[in-house]
Amino acid sequence: MPDSMPAARGHLGELVKSLASADGTQRKAARVALVRAGVPAIPALLGALRSTDRNTRWEAAKALGELPDASAASGLVAALTDEGPGVRWLAAEALSRLGRQALEPLLTALVTESGSPWLREGAHHVLLHLSRGDLEDVVEPVRIALDGVEPTTASAMAAHLLLEQLSHSTS
Repeated sequence: MPDSMPAARGHLGELVKSLASADGTQRKAARVALVRAGVPAIPALLGALRSTDRNTRWEAAKALGELPDASAASGLVAALTDEGPGVRWLAAEALSRLGRQALEPLLTALVTESGSPWLREGAHHVLLHLSRGDLEDVVEPVRIALDGVEPTTASAMAAHLLLEQLSHSTS
């Protein structure tokens, strides 16, 4: 079995390279194949989220949205600040699908990077989605802070308080 692992990684690497293709059909086929590969493709897709190629980042974000796994949360949070609005949207959608698993990395980013309007916008999208479920009471103070007059400071403080609350509830 160990002999097949480098071959599998090589195959995933080739698929990731295809995400940059000028041919949209080829990009989609590569994305579908990466999604079919499942969780083992997540590290390659997270690497692709940091590509200089916009198509690669978009396809990687789209694929990660179809592979909801907590191991992708931090990379998806980072993608909320991507220069491409489509990448940011797909990252927010993917985080929304992660539910509670997205909270810690998202809140941590709000504490440390609340000055980013794109991060705040993406976080608002995710928290709005999560507030429609069983996390409404949990995330509402942060979502309200993001809507406030001074969202940079208020959201960082609200996120910090919620992180503390969550750490005490899991202890």
